[in-house]
Amino acid sequence: MLSRPGLRNGTWAHTPDSFARGFASAVPREESDRLYDAYAIPSPARPLFQAGLAAVTPRSEAAVATRRERGPVLLVAAGRDRTVPAASVRAAARIQRRHGTGVTELVTFPDRGHSLGADAGWEEVAATALDFLARHGAGVPAPSTAAAAAAAAAAAAEGVR
Repeated sequence: MLSRPGLRNGTWAHTPDSFARGFASAVPREESDRLYDAYAIPSPARPLFQAGLAAVTPRSEAAVATRRERGPVLLVAAGRDRTVPAASVRAAARIQRRHGTGVTELVTFPDRGHSLGADAGWEEVAATALDFLARHGAGVPAPSTAAAAAAAAAAAAEGVR
């Protein structure tokens, strides 16, 4: 934000090197390059500016209303995440627990990076999320196997595209 204020109304894209350092920091470079080829696209920079300035901008689009009634929240942290460090996710969990009205759980995957939802081993993350939903009555049955979790996550990802 500070080094490139002109991007506020523009788009930004990772390079393969910046993607490997910041997004796929916990996987081998070969896997990082595969993830980059499959998922990296230019995106608007505005949400980054909104998030970075939310604390000092009245009625920011990125502000979170922690005191409103809400359903259960699962916060997922990655111990080797350089984009959203685990300490930031833990702080968000403390805020949600202190002010939120619903259940808040925090799960940390210590040896994972920011790409934990897409890189090798994503099935464990998906199974954890599906288990959380099932335990809190979200109507999703808990998977009995990793294959069931992978199939459910793949179906969900297909619906997003």
